[in-house]
This record gives sequence, C-alpha cells and structure tokens, in this order.
Amino acid sequence: MTLQDHAEEMNSRVLTVAQAARQLNIGRTHAYRAIHAGKIGHIKLGGKILIPKAEIDRIVSEGVNEE
Repeated sequence: MTLQDHAEEMNSRVLTVAQAARQLNIGRTHAYRAIHAGKIGHIKLGGKILIPKAEIDRIVSEGVNEE
C-alpha cells in the first residue's frame, strides 16, 4: 500500500472489506465471515460490500471479539 492509498483510506467514510480487515488486523476471509455472521455492519452497493468507518470505530471501542 502506498502512502497515498493509506491517506485515502484514513479519510474515507467507507472502506472495502480488504481495507477494513487491515484496520482490524484480521484477514480478509475472517472479515467476510464476520460480515455474513452479522458481526460487522456493512452496506451493499451493487455487488460491492462497503464498511462504514464508524462501524470499525465501534468494533474497536467495544472490543468486539470476532472469533
């Protein structure tokens, strides 16, 4: 990831699953499983799954264990 990619990710209000997984320090597959289990709130836009940054903040602040 380039510095510009990182800056854009930090400023974005929504993240891709891969970006959210990086911020949560989990694998992408684990993130998809958590999304499908209802543990990570998301937005489906067309065929794309996006995670609001506020959802990442919620998970981190609550200390949600995704396992």
